[in-house]
Order: sequence, then C-alpha cells, then structure tokens
Amino acid sequence: MKIGIYNDWWSPDLVGGAERSALSVSSELTNVFGRDHIVVFTLSNRLRSDNVDIVGEMPIQRIGSFTLRKRYLVPNYIRILERFRILFDFVTPYRMAHAVSKANINIIVVHNVDRLGLKFLFLVSKFFRIYTIRVIHDLSDICINRTRFRNKTNCKKTCLTCKPKSFFYKIAMLRLYDLVVFNSLFSLTKFNSLKFKAKEMDYGYILPETYSYENPIPKRIENLEKIRIGYVGRVSPEKGLELVIKALQILQSSSASTVKLIVIGTGTTKYITSLVKLARESSVSLEMYGYIDNPYDFIRSKIDLIVIPSLWEETLGRVAYEASMAGFPVLLSRIGGLPESASLAGKNYFEFEPGNYFDLSRQISGFYSGNDNGIPPSFEHRELTSILIRKISELSGN
Repeated sequence: MKIGIYNDWWSPDLVGGAERSALSVSSELTNVFGRDHIVVFTLSNRLRSDNVDIVGEMPIQRIGSFTLRKRYLVPNYIRILERFRILFDFVTPYRMAHAVSKANINIIVVHNVDRLGLKFLFLVSKFFRIYTIRVIHDLSDICINRTRFRNKTNCKKTCLTCKPKSFFYKIAMLRLYDLVVFNSLFSLTKFNSLKFKAKEMDYGYILPETYSYENPIPKRIENLEKIRIGYVGRVSPEKGLELVIKALQILQSSSASTVKLIVIGTGTTKYITSLVKLARESSVSLEMYGYIDNPYDFIRSKIDLIVIPSLWEETLGRVAYEASMAGFPVLLSRIGGLPESASLAGKNYFEFEPGNYFDLSRQISGFYSGNDNGIPPSFEHRELTSILIRKISELSGN
C-alpha cells in the first residue's frame, strides 16, 4: 500500500495554520505507516526543480511549477497574476499527476489545492484508481480570498466574485473525493449550509504540539493600573487588531490605566504602518516583534492575557489552543471555530462579541478586576489524524 500526500505550499514560509497542520498530519502518517509507504508531493518555486528531500522521516517530492509567488507575503498584483496563472497553467497539473502515477500511489490525502486548481485532481480521478481523501483546513473552496470576509463583514451569501469557484469546487467535492474530513465542526457545518456534499464526510481536530509550563500565568488578575495584552498570529485586517487598540484606548481614558499591546506576527508593511499610526493617535503603547519561533516563551513575562480579536470566521484557529495550553488566559472573538479551539485545551476561556470593541474593553476590564468565570470546555475531542489512520488501515486491510 502506497500513500501519497499532497499540499500546495510548504516552502519557503511555513506561516499559515493550514500549512503547519498539513505538515503535522503528514509527519504522523509517516510515523505510523513508515517512510517506505509514504510519498509527499508539493510544488517547488522553481520551474526546473523536481527533487526529493527527506524532512524528518518524510520523503518530499517537489515538482517544478510556473508559480509567480515566491514567498508568502507578495504585492496584490502578484496575487492577481497568480490567479490567472492557475487558470491557464495546464503543464504543472500534468506533471504532478505523472509523479503520482509513477510512484504507484493507492491512496492520496489532499490538503490545499489552490495552486494547481482542480485540474490535477480531475486528472487523477480520470486516469487512475486512487482512493482520494480531502482535508479541508479553511474556506478556500468557497472564497477566492479564503476568508469569506469582504468590506469588513463576513459574507452571508456567496458573492458573484466567488460563485464560479464555489460552483466548481462543489462539483469536485461530490465527484473527486471518496472522503472529506473537515478541521472543525464549524467548518463542516458551514459547508453543509452552502449545500456542499460528498460521498462521506467527517470532522476532527489537528492540534499542534504544546509545551508544559510549571508556572502558568494566573487567571485571576486584580490590577487595572497596568494592562498588558498580547496577540500572536498573522497581522492582517481580518484579524481585528484595530479593535484591541480601540478597546485599550477606552480603558486608558476611563480608568487611567497604563495600557500596552504586544504583537508577534508578520504582515504587510502598509497594514503594520496603519496599526502603528492608530496606536500613536490613540496613545496606546504598541510593540511589534514580527515572527518569533517560540512566541509564548518570549512574551511569558510581558503580558497577562492573550486576545484573539478575529473579525472573520476562522475554521479553527490554532493560537486559541496553543496559548491556553501554554498557560495564558485567552479572550477570543465569539466567531467561527475559535471557541472549539479554546475549548479543546480543556480550560476555561473568555469571549466577546465579534467586532464590538466596547464589549472587548468590558471583558478586559472584567478580567483585570478579578472576573475568573470563564466559559468551560464543551466540545468533543476528535483527532483528525486518527480518522485518517483508521480509514487507511481499513482500506489496506490492516
């Protein structure tokens, strides 16, 4: 039994939760079934670079592509050109399908497929008898921007721009995949509400590795004089960092508190500049550190609370789980799969109304006033990788 694993984008910047989750699943499948039974396929940023690397125990075969996107953060015009490139690139999908055929794959686990579009999967479906499992990490199948977030609001209906993509991916889900596994209950529910169907559907969680801390930050803080808030993650408009700055401004003006926001994460220069300007105008101390390998170690003594103020419907949100497991109290936007992520850590967490910085300021004030009545965990822990292992073992007769 030969198992193939495909993901669009694993190099050079592993900045997204979907990429890290896909890599985690692949590592675990390799550990369970052995390197001789696994081949990982991904795209190279170089046209003539078809090589196999060994990462940990995983053999990763990189197929040369015509991609215009050489790193994660690129100008908007590159993103637009890349979408046209995907539409008219018929060579790379054939090269990837040929590599899968040559490796004698029996089962393929497919993560994100935006870079090849659906052409690669239609080729696999048409010419080969391969059991195909799709893992859904985000909303990219139903939105060209992967967020369903437009003009500062979440789309209740599929807009005209995204309808063509959603239409083809809806057909693909029914015809190309034998099993579709979503990364959260919210994600499964969202796709069901948009009439997506598959031969078999399930959901489970891909939980990142965490560290144990002997001295976690206390949940109960009674000191409104000094408010220290942290944020970890991608720095972009849909993440809602403006809400935190406005909430801290309210707290500073109403209680004479000293307020500070520490941000760890990457973003565009334009957007970061706008945040710095807003913080300066709001008299809020803002410290931005960019990407850090071990963010929770770095900010451990610098903050009391991690805030996840997302405006868009994240399908899970790894930071809520990671931060809680690292011992930080977590205050998150009541949206998407964020409550699921925080709940899976098995600890109480705090919520505020999405997009409402007045409610955010009230929740922060309550936390610093000694309110430790968080929301108890309530979601069932279902491991996505266990679902894949069980299905692959069943198909291989083990």
